[in-house]
Amino acid sequence: DPESRGDLWRRQTWVPIPKASAIRPPSYAAIAGTMEMRRLGLWRKPMIVVPNHLVDQWASDFLKLYPGANVLAAGRKDFEKSNRRKLFGRIATGDWDAVIVAHSSFGFIPVPAEAEARILRTEIKEIEDALDAIRAESGKKDLSFKQLQKRKEGLEAKLKKLNERTRDDLLDFAEMGVDALVVDEAHEFKNLFFVTSKRNVAGLGSPEGSKKAFDLYVKTRMLAERDGGKNRVFLTGTPVSNTLSEVYHMQRYLQRETLEERGVASFDAWASVFGQIVSDWEMDAAGRFKEKTRFRKFANLPELVSIWRQVADTVTRADLIRDAEAQGQRFPLPKIKGGKPQNIVVPRSPQQAAYIGIPTPVLDEEGKQMHDPETGEPL
Repeated sequence: DPESRGDLWRRQTWVPIPKASAIRPPSYAAIAGTMEMRRLGLWRKPMIVVPNHLVDQWASDFLKLYPGANVLAAGRKDFEKSNRRKLFGRIATGDWDAVIVAHSSFGFIPVPAEAEARILRTEIKEIEDALDAIRAESGKKDLSFKQLQKRKEGLEAKLKKLNERTRDDLLDFAEMGVDALVVDEAHEFKNLFFVTSKRNVAGLGSPEGSKKAFDLYVKTRMLAERDGGKNRVFLTGTPVSNTLSEVYHMQRYLQRETLEERGVASFDAWASVFGQIVSDWEMDAAGRFKEKTRFRKFANLPELVSIWRQVADTVTRADLIRDAEAQGQRFPLPKIKGGKPQNIVVPRSPQQAAYIGIPTPVLDEEGKQMHDPETGEPL
């Protein structure tokens, strides 16, 4: 259909998060795009990383669209310790149109020690900058300073261990010859590490991140250094779901170079330009109101959207309806009573008012609220 052809065309000019809809399976656009990049000679050995339960489904879809394709779908048994050497050798020596692996198996593919060490040194440098900022503002006794100092020591120990690690005989990610990466359900990797000097601010996520997100980040940085970086594709319908900082993490995966050019590669620099930290009253679990500082709003949104759309396609309702009509179908959009959303305001009950601490008004015989005769304040 026209939108699928659009996906393939966009794939040749930059790195998109391809469009998808309930009408067109997203795997079709990714598979067709992968084969097109192979046909043009821009990709030689792409790897597709998919959820564990979809490895066979992706392989089936691939052969449905391209019956003659040379596809290697690696299952869980292939990644068992006794079979990894054989599997990694097959990946390295085969002329594969695609190598399909599961999310949980992807982490078993080692990365070169020097590539991981380079990322760790960058993170340590960012921590040092954050420590300098905290030291200048509130001194070494600040809790955030101690937490970052402890994290820095942990990374330095990890870097030392990495440098002393004995090289085994397993092929690593670089030696396999993988030169492109397609990640399905990429939001599973959004818990990426970051460094910040901000304190007592909710809505940022976990600065330490997850191991699998770090592993993917190292591999995407390796790919970014070759072939102009047009070799990373993320498929997801929810690039942002829990925190605004997830936009920053997606941009780090796909357009780190652009962030560096604009001087917003670090999280604090990015947040100061594109985010707002807002303080507001929130109810805690005990039903008490407390002031909470949260990273909750975007700033300079047109500029952020302009950068974001260099790598992402935004699918609107009109796009989905047009996709369905192009295939002679009707997009299953339910009708709304009255033709538009309506706000239904439910009056607060006396019990709710008493629970949150609002006093019950004193009424006169006519049902009107009484006032203090001396101060005029409502009773």
